[in-house]
Amino acid sequence: MAAGRVGPEINTITNHRKGGRRSRRQKDVDISLEGEDESFARRLGRAMAGAGLDTRALARGLGTRPADVDRWLAGTRTPTRARIDKIAEHLGIPPDWLAGRVGSAAGDAGTPLRPQAGWDFRPAPRDGGRDFGNSNVWSFDPELDVFVREVLQNALDAAADPGSAVEVAFRLVRLADGEARAYLRALAWDTLVGHLHAAAEGGHKLGALLRDGLDRVDREGLLLLVVEDRGTVGLAGPERGAGHFAALCRNNLHSDKDEAAGGAFGLGKAVLWRASRLATVLFGSRPAGPEGGPESHRLFGRCELAWHALGGSDYAGPGWFGLPAADGSGAESIRGDESLAGALGLGRGGNGTSICVVGFHDPAADRERDPDELAAELARAASRNFFPAILGGRLSVRAESYDGRRAYDQRRPASTHVAEPDRHVSACAGMLRAYREGRAGDALVDGAVACRPVRLAVPARTAPPGHGEQPHDAVLLVVAADGAPREDDDGGPDEPQNLLIACRGPGMVVERRSLQGACLGSRPVRALLLCGLAPARTSGGAGVATPADLAAEGFLRAAEPPAHDRWTATTQLRADYSRGARSRLEQFLDRAVDGVRELLGTPAAGGGDGPRSLRDLLRLGDESIPRDRPRVVAQAGTVDDAGRWSVSARVRLVPAPTPSRLVTAVYFLAEGGDRVVVAWESLEATTAGCVAEAGGLILPAATREVRFTGLTDPRSHPVPAGDSCIVVDIRSLQPIREVQP
Repeated sequence: MAAGRVGPEINTITNHRKGGRRSRRQKDVDISLEGEDESFARRLGRAMAGAGLDTRALARGLGTRPADVDRWLAGTRTPTRARIDKIAEHLGIPPDWLAGRVGSAAGDAGTPLRPQAGWDFRPAPRDGGRDFGNSNVWSFDPELDVFVREVLQNALDAAADPGSAVEVAFRLVRLADGEARAYLRALAWDTLVGHLHAAAEGGHKLGALLRDGLDRVDREGLLLLVVEDRGTVGLAGPERGAGHFAALCRNNLHSDKDEAAGGAFGLGKAVLWRASRLATVLFGSRPAGPEGGPESHRLFGRCELAWHALGGSDYAGPGWFGLPAADGSGAESIRGDESLAGALGLGRGGNGTSICVVGFHDPAADRERDPDELAAELARAASRNFFPAILGGRLSVRAESYDGRRAYDQRRPASTHVAEPDRHVSACAGMLRAYREGRAGDALVDGAVACRPVRLAVPARTAPPGHGEQPHDAVLLVVAADGAPREDDDGGPDEPQNLLIACRGPGMVVERRSLQGACLGSRPVRALLLCGLAPARTSGGAGVATPADLAAEGFLRAAEPPAHDRWTATTQLRADYSRGARSRLEQFLDRAVDGVRELLGTPAAGGGDGPRSLRDLLRLGDESIPRDRPRVVAQAGTVDDAGRWSVSARVRLVPAPTPSRLVTAVYFLAEGGDRVVVAWESLEATTAGCVAEAGGLILPAATREVRFTGLTDPRSHPVPAGDSCIVVDIRSLQPIREVQP
């Protein structure tokens, strides 16, 4: 420990010194630091706590008996001046301070010494309850893709200026031997490791991860992931309560974000601790000051453990790394300590936040991945999930790997990977660029991007700030896929075919919906749906957003679960919006799929208008589809050994007051874009109450949905089934009128 530092003034600090491989639990010392007593015993206790030494460890280092140290701590005996000098040398502190002559009334030279940063773990509750872990940590799939989504979403939400870009760098640093030991010393490892070992012995879910992490530290050293963002507001705010700092570092289920943000639950930050083998994450930040410039560096840490017992005391689980609060309430931020921030890899200039995941790993991997491979995957995940924000000029991301601390401090990466949508999601990047440049048309011809509006009827919002029903037009972009699925430029899979990808204002992909049913028997496509504020922000600026755009943004945000990976009927959606919100959301997503299906039905250039009856049936082009028209919402099929198409389909209808007869049709697609109707050999309804009869389906009154299966008649096939593509559609729906006697 550097000279000029003494132990932390935390109410009760339990230290455990680990010497090599620990075979038994050593004696721990509990040092009460309440009050203003400046006796030798109190100063010695503080210094031992800061150095992470217990009675036995100090006695062993001094070559004396543990009983002597116990008497010094109890205040029943004071060592000689020569012994005090030796103790001070061993602890790395000034002997004058330990002897009580620094800052004394006699006017001795010297200045008051600041306390040493250390760990403060929350005591167990008095009622004896035991919490075996923070469930938030286990709420997400442990994949790098999810990790990147949550980290970058938080960075975008903290942008200092909506008109400027946020820069994020992922830096993987491998520390071995002496470099790892030096890092752990700066982290007050002698205190932390005792709590880690105690928590690992609890037999709970986290224990196995901690045991593995501790073993790897002994064998291999440390892998750090430092995530540094720039162009953000940083961790401003008070130590406790509200604000960016408290929301990220202290509170659970607290997001402290506005209505247009990406996050809403305060859960996403939990992925940081899930990615640490030691459940430990550090934060370094320069918040934006009142004048816009950076404030002094702010350093803090959190270890997310379960209930554990150590040194005769019980701990609730979590612990914090910082300086002791003046009121004895625990650890608080370390302000302006550039030396310690640098030692922990968190030194920085300019506004923003740096996050260090200590003992980083990929929890979902079934093998160890080297830093370069991890860096490549981080960049690829950023491209896949944030290409709208990246192409809009609001986000830039790179991932680097470093071989050792010297290379990291000098910023000499062994490898660098940049998130580039054109390399990783080229089709989506092309669609977005075509829309931004005004090159999107109204038909899928000659590889062009097709564009059409999709209406979202935002229901009235009953929670404040309330609003009435708002009609919002999202933007649907579709492009034909060019051949079979391929790999991206880094050897990973490109975006799948027949997939609808959707996002809103923040520029993060939310919904991924399969189009296999809509594209059955047709050429493969890729589709992109821009919702809420996304169309206005696509050009990279704030754009012009209407009240309906803002209403749609809030509605879709309320429809996102904690993982922000789909739109569904969440509890918040039901609570904040008027009745029918769920059906409005489902209708919107169905309309988007219908839009893809309609574009696929548009004849190719020069192919003519097609049969009149088919035009009337499908209502191609820009004609609106009547709301009461039945729709095929899912279809699938295979060719059997008899050369027939075996088809299953699902049809959604507006409930009718009387029974009705639904006639379905199956079409073979010709090369020129025309469709040739073929006959059913057999048809069977699989929905209760519905029956197949005379080539149609008889539906009871109030039927909302019907499912059926069918086999095509090979005698009506224009080409062999194995050489064809098909599509299922609706020919007619007629009410059944009863015959009066």
